[in-house]
Amino acid sequence: MFNNVALPSLSTQKLDLYFKVIQKNNEEKNNSTVYLLVSTGNQNFVSPDGDTTLWSSSKIFLNSFIEKTTAYSLEHDISAKEKSIKDAQNKLVSLQEDEKELTEKIRKNQEEQKNQQMSIENQSKIVEDLKLKRKS
Repeated sequence: MFNNVALPSLSTQKLDLYFKVIQKNNEEKNNSTVYLLVSTGNQNFVSPDGDTTLWSSSKIFLNSFIEKTTAYSLEHDISAKEKSIKDAQNKLVSLQEDEKELTEKIRKNQEEQKNQQMSIENQSKIVEDLKLKRKS
């Protein structure tokens, strides 16, 4: 309920607006029906017979909710998708950084393996040399 509201799109006089929003059903949670009662004060409600101009502008005002809520919903969806894209891009960057770190670890590991292999070969050669001395 909004009392003593000035809405130039409806009327030059101040109005009382009574809204009722009802969810369509449990399956359609994103759809609702909006009812509007317009009063010129003291609960003098507008009817199509009493004030056709105000009645018509009230219908136009209420019907504009469809366009406005659709636009709002679209902007909300776009914003959510942009956030999702940004999060995905951040995850990609993180994965690429992980790849660089892992690639560097693999390179270092391979280098250490080569060094270890050379060490083993040198130790084996020394052992072989020592064994040859033993036979003589």
